[in-house]
Amino acid sequence: MTHRKKSDGLVQNIDRMLNEGKYAEALQLVRGPEKPHLDNADKLKLEVLESKCLMKLGEYEESLQMSSQIAKKCGKVSGCQWIEVDASIILAESLWRLGRLEESFEVLERSERNLQNLELDTIVIHTAVNQMVAERRAALLYHKGTVYLRQSVFSQALEHYRQSLTLYEELGRTQEVAAVLNVIGIVFNQQGDFDQALDYYHRSLLLKEGIGNEPDIAKALNNIGTVYYDQGDLDSALEHYQRSLALREELGNKQDVAHSFNNIGEVYFRRGNLDNSLEFFQQSLMLLEEIGNKHGISHLLKNIGEVYFRRNNTNRALEYYDQSLALRVELDNKREMSETLFHMISAALNGNLIDEAQQHLKRLQQINNLEEIKIIDQRCRVAEALVLKLSMRARDRARAELLFNQVVEEEIVAHELTVIALLGLCDVLLVDLQISGDTEILVNLHEFLNRLLQIVEDQNSFWLMAEAHVLRSKLALLDLDVMEARRLLTEAQRIADEKGLSQLAIKISNEHDALLDELNAWDELTKRQAPLAKRTNLARIGDHVERMFRLGVDETLDMQEEKPISVMILAKGGIVVFSKAFVSTTDVDENLIGGLFDAIQSCGDELFSQALDRIKLKTYTVLARPVDPFTICYVYIGQSYSALRRVLQFIQAVPQDLSVWNPMLKTATTGKTLSPPAYDSLEVLLNEMFAVST
Repeated sequence: MTHRKKSDGLVQNIDRMLNEGKYAEALQLVRGPEKPHLDNADKLKLEVLESKCLMKLGEYEESLQMSSQIAKKCGKVSGCQWIEVDASIILAESLWRLGRLEESFEVLERSERNLQNLELDTIVIHTAVNQMVAERRAALLYHKGTVYLRQSVFSQALEHYRQSLTLYEELGRTQEVAAVLNVIGIVFNQQGDFDQALDYYHRSLLLKEGIGNEPDIAKALNNIGTVYYDQGDLDSALEHYQRSLALREELGNKQDVAHSFNNIGEVYFRRGNLDNSLEFFQQSLMLLEEIGNKHGISHLLKNIGEVYFRRNNTNRALEYYDQSLALRVELDNKREMSETLFHMISAALNGNLIDEAQQHLKRLQQINNLEEIKIIDQRCRVAEALVLKLSMRARDRARAELLFNQVVEEEIVAHELTVIALLGLCDVLLVDLQISGDTEILVNLHEFLNRLLQIVEDQNSFWLMAEAHVLRSKLALLDLDVMEARRLLTEAQRIADEKGLSQLAIKISNEHDALLDELNAWDELTKRQAPLAKRTNLARIGDHVERMFRLGVDETLDMQEEKPISVMILAKGGIVVFSKAFVSTTDVDENLIGGLFDAIQSCGDELFSQALDRIKLKTYTVLARPVDPFTICYVYIGQSYSALRRVLQFIQAVPQDLSVWNPMLKTATTGKTLSPPAYDSLEVLLNEMFAVST
């Protein structure tokens, strides 16, 4: 076999391994000691493949250095123009992966010119040359699209990706077609078009499964998980992230495993389970430190800072943010530097460290003056407004309102920033409301809150959706519409429960309990048509806006168990088909509990006809939940969240026990009470669910 054939065979083997996702094996082969005699051009080809292997393994700095050196060498070796373009493509990818977007774009522009010159310099344009040009043009379009994507210029990203996709489809490059379908899915996902995103991700996954490239299959599963995460379907997100993790752990790529750990940590973070979140973030950080991925380390340090920020531990949060910022400065990633600085400003303000917040703001403004990137500019203005709104000077607060308004009226670049700007406007208006008592301000508050709800609904941000409903309930209180306030709290509770946001669900439940305890005070304010300042204080609306500003920063709440009193099951018309008391009449006021039962029985449907889930009668709370054709009424003393958990567990279990459920359905039509043995079985089930010994 000739040296040329041996060289070509080696290149083909490495290419095959890369297509199959065997990146470590490919790197080992390209660095192997046994190689055919190579001329300078062949050596450079292998170096290009080596830098590509490093890229796939997440060694971006090393890949950057190597591809840069190759591009320089090509200028000194004749006949290496094609190799120079290939090296430049890898160089551009290394740069954008490290956040150096402007440099990446410059390399891509230069490579396009070089490719055009190569095409023009070819005397005879034959099929092979056409294919070589098309392959590289498709790659350049792909990477330019990615630079636009990272700059949040979605229309340009989509245009370049679609041109790249067309070329790769014409070339029959299934591997690359799958990759482009994947990134088009990312564009739609970031735009909030989740159906389109899932369609492209599934098309990509199908092709990847056909190829058998397990790393890419794991990536597709991960991206599908991200769509579910962005939709707020945390259970489906976790399932796909875990499937992706299982594949990645088998393959042993620490970079990818770390990525999965991070994503799982973010699911737990969204749920408010900060202990689990921190555990996964730390596992991810440990792996990234082992492989020296500074870009990934900076991201994880920022995420861990977020956990401590959520725990209201400002000093620890700032420590991690500071470490993250130092790495991002070292990497010269200005976009991500601006992200960390924005979080540092928020944390410093949360800790009342105004001078420190202003120092971080100056650094953010310096970066903004150097770069023309929309998201950096918006971060800068929102951060400045956050600082200014705390000032006692009227002109500073007016400037804050102006900056918030600017961001709200602009095209949405990052939904989080637009949401914070809307909340900032609400906060400024609330201060004006307390000072002036002008009811026109309430109209503006409702307008801003409706816009906020539209954004979070479009993004399926269920945490913010639930919080926005709580805020709407407080505005209803300002309008003295207590029933509407309670209905909105019930809706907020439902959203938090359905989406597994346990910490938020506890907070909302406690908020509703507090309102029930304050009903007499609200009745009095309504009778007196009290001024808005009085209503604002009792509604604690400013506190809630501040909590939303701080992304739910609060202490971790424990679920406190209630004291069970009784359970009643009502058929339509208030007919009691079953009742169970958990305490003897000597333990409670017999007359009071008797009156309570009469009230529930006589107007059971009416009591809960306003989409409410609980009422307060004297010292007792009654929680109601439908399980068609019945209503379960649970009477207890204490906080409601634990009570709600029990009732939900009960109404899920009862229909599954047909020996109980079928006799219950008969009582609904006959109007008779439940009799043994179904009565006895139901009593046992209740004792189990409500943890009461028989």
